[in-house]
Amino acid sequence: GAVLLVMFRSVSIPVILIMAIEVSIWMNEAVPYLMGQTINFVAFLVIDAVQLGAAVDYAIIFTEEYLARRRRMPKADASIQSIEKTAQPIMTSSSILILACLGIYLSVSSPMIQQVGMLIARGALISVILIFFVLPLLFTLLDGFVRVTSYKIGFYRGGPKD
Repeated sequence: GAVLLVMFRSVSIPVILIMAIEVSIWMNEAVPYLMGQTINFVAFLVIDAVQLGAAVDYAIIFTEEYLARRRRMPKADASIQSIEKTAQPIMTSSSILILACLGIYLSVSSPMIQQVGMLIARGALISVILIFFVLPLLFTLLDGFVRVTSYKIGFYRGGPKD
């Protein structure tokens, strides 16, 4: 959070990003619970770290693009164009992580390693879904809050809905 605070010079952007990322982690960890399965503590720690790292990368890529576009255009256009621009790099990175972890899940015989592979693969998928669907919505809905709580953000002001 502190790194994001300094990087984006904003109080609200780190909160929004961490909220979206943590929700994706909680969703991933809720699946075994809802299925009546237990998670090995080591697997829990590993997926927290890996999913947090991957999701932060995806969120930073999207947020950098969104902020750059938001300085030139209305919030809805900035969100849509940011998704279009960042889809390829985020999908490439997440696809590699998902497929590699599914490969681990399918090829090893150790239940703990299988569990880690499945949790990371599912976590990467959930993170991508939240970055593409929830994060743009949060930025659009909380645009005024971001504007007020950010230092020299310079958002575009073209009309009443901007």
